[in-house]
Amino acid sequence: MKFSILTLAVFTALASAATDKTLKVGFNQRVNHLKNSPNPNGLSNPSKNPSNPVAILNNKVVEYVVDITLGTPAQKFSVQIDTGSSDLWVKADGSDTAYNSSLSSTYEEYKPGAFFIAYGDQTTASGDWVKDTIDVAGASIPDFVFAAAKKTDTDPVFGVGYPSNEASDSQDEQGPEFEYDNFPIRLAKAGVINTPAYSLYLDSLQATTGTLLFGAVDTSKFADELALLPFIKDSPGDPGPKEFQVTLNSIDFGDSNALNVARLALLDAGTTLTILPSTTFLTLFNSLGLYNTEDGPVASQSQLDKWKSEGSAITYTFQGKKVNVPLTQLFIADTDGEGNQRYVTLADGSQEAAYSWLVGDAQSDEGQSVLGDSFLRSVYVAYDLQNNQVGLGQVKYDNSAENIVAISSGGIPSATKAPSAATWSTDHPIPTTAAPPSGIVGVGPKF
Repeated sequence: MKFSILTLAVFTALASAATDKTLKVGFNQRVNHLKNSPNPNGLSNPSKNPSNPVAILNNKVVEYVVDITLGTPAQKFSVQIDTGSSDLWVKADGSDTAYNSSLSSTYEEYKPGAFFIAYGDQTTASGDWVKDTIDVAGASIPDFVFAAAKKTDTDPVFGVGYPSNEASDSQDEQGPEFEYDNFPIRLAKAGVINTPAYSLYLDSLQATTGTLLFGAVDTSKFADELALLPFIKDSPGDPGPKEFQVTLNSIDFGDSNALNVARLALLDAGTTLTILPSTTFLTLFNSLGLYNTEDGPVASQSQLDKWKSEGSAITYTFQGKKVNVPLTQLFIADTDGEGNQRYVTLADGSQEAAYSWLVGDAQSDEGQSVLGDSFLRSVYVAYDLQNNQVGLGQVKYDNSAENIVAISSGGIPSATKAPSAATWSTDHPIPTTAAPPSGIVGVGPKF
């Protein structure tokens, strides 16, 4: 589910193939500053603890992007990694950086005009399904199915989710539905990795690099063991899960409980923010004492300094497994389109540097929450498509020697079932409605 309002970018793929049936893909971090868009909410003066904080962040874009090549000879592209979707597509609109099938001797027409995809941020892409050779970090796969988008209003995406979540599997006007082997599946079938599985280490917000390991985990990057959680089906009658959604039981900050009813949560590297139920969003907003501005909730420099010195964090509980997201990982400098620091006016009239909150309002207390990059930077995640499970653990920002261990078809190494995992399975429906706490009213507009 590509949904990007903040962005981590990878232009030079610090990628290299590893031994023992693993594939390591590294990336760098970059923050872009965009011109401010008009405020749709009519807010003007910043105020503290309003009843309707505006959950928008429109001055930056952050993506995780990896370099790949397509065709023979190779044509190079930078594509956004997305665990919330399953298709690779690149632009083929005739521009200088677009895919040109006429230049590739290994190109094969597949299903012209049949590609269409829509993302959670309302962007779309459409065009042709094609086949050609793909190379990622030295792993070359021939006759790979991807889409060549002739029309789009967003950047290319490298979806690595379940094949059952492919755009081709939910077609309407574009033609008959079909399913194909996407990148994780093709890697496994080609013997590059043992099984369709991979792990993601985004590192901290302050870091400059991160790692995507196909077919392996790096045990130096997480504390203790990973907790195994089952991916949850959309409905009990489905043959299997279609998305990387798990059971989220509670969210707490200090003495404040912001969520106490189990609900579905999507682990999505294609979304910048953490999108939480409205009641949870408002409870955290008030508990943190944030300021509301026309560009969304912000914290002041003194607040951020206090949280850093105290080691303050928000605690998420997944079937008994607790992970902490430090508040320092949830705020980024609020800047204008030129990269200049912006400020917030305090109650005493003084001004301090402002920091944007990387949490969003789902506009409802029902349905799926989305745990995007602002959550994933604080955890180590191993996605196991073969066994329909995820290994989740507290991240360890460690620059020591790597300890890469291959994932086998039997499951994720250094992982055990979450404390209450035995009482849940992919066949159990999840209640998704929580009563709002007293005194919390008003919801900001969806962004």
